[in-house]
Parts: sequence; C-alpha cells; structure tokens
Amino acid sequence: LGEAGNWGYLQATAAAIEKFADYLIGKDPFRIEDFNQNFLRSVYFRGSVIMSAISAIDIALWDLRGLRDGQPLWRMAGGARDSVAVYSTEGGWLHIDTAALVEDAIRMKEAGFAGSKIKIGRPSLAEDSARLAAVRAATDADFIIGLRISADERDAEGLTDFYGQQRRAARELFIAGEVFF
Repeated sequence: LGEAGNWGYLQATAAAIEKFADYLIGKDPFRIEDFNQNFLRSVYFRGSVIMSAISAIDIALWDLRGLRDGQPLWRMAGGARDSVAVYSTEGGWLHIDTAALVEDAIRMKEAGFAGSKIKIGRPSLAEDSARLAAVRAATDADFIIGLRISADERDAEGLTDFYGQQRRAARELFIAGEVFF
C-alpha cells in the first residue's frame, strides 16, 4: 500500500484504509480518479485521518498503474522536465544557532540545492528576522528561503495565538523580500 504520513493517528489511518479497502476489492484498480471521488463523497468529515488514508490508497494505485504501463509517475502526470530544483529541509531547526544555520545554508548551496527551509517561531520576530537576514547575506537572491511556522514550543506554553502571530510575522518577512513561501 502507499504511504500515509499521519504520524499522530497511525492506527486510525490504518482502520480508514481497511474500511476503504472493502470498497476496492474486486474493482478495476486503474479507476483511480473514480475511487478518489467516491472516497471523498462517502464521508462527511474529511480530517487528517481520512485524507491520509485516501492519499495512501491513491499513491499505491498510481504506483500500480506506473508498473503496469512501465512509466514513472512524473511522466504519467505530464511532466516534461529532466530535473527539478530541490531545497533542503534539514538545517533550519529552531534550536540551531544562527552561525550553524548560515553554515548549513552555504553547504546546501554548494551541494547544488536551490534553497533551504527555515523554521520560524523564536520568541520574537526580531530573532527570526535576524536569522533569515544572516542566511540571505551569506547566500544570494537566487537562493530560496522557505519558511515553516514552528509553534510546538510556544503552544506548549499556552500561547494560543502563536500561529496567528507567526503567520503575520511571516507575511511581514515576505513583504520585506527576505523569504518565499
């Protein structure tokens, strides 16, 4: 089966996959779009568990179709490129100090990555902005800086509007030309 990335609710996602499997048994596995419509319309609440189950089945069926047709998924989906730009998601954690963040971005640029994803969510916008500005100064305008709002620590402290605060901060950083989404 395909991959379901709903880490907090693995058993519930597995149960949803099993429930949908009852519908699939005996049917033509290459009617993928039809199955997706049926799954989406057969449940009233489509939260993370249901969407992860549908995704896992979708991935598995597209893989099966690709194996049958001897084609990679990118070609079946109409892809025409020989390569795509990629960015690193590993170096921008909140606990990493600014110097290490800059070193990682430089390493990623030298390794051929188009950019880095950096987490924001420090106690102040000034700290987040200084970290991003340091990476920008050490790279160039072509190096993509993507943001991930990281509110885990703040939410644990009971700051209920932390996501809203960080979204507003990310918008300010974007308008200032420091980052891209």
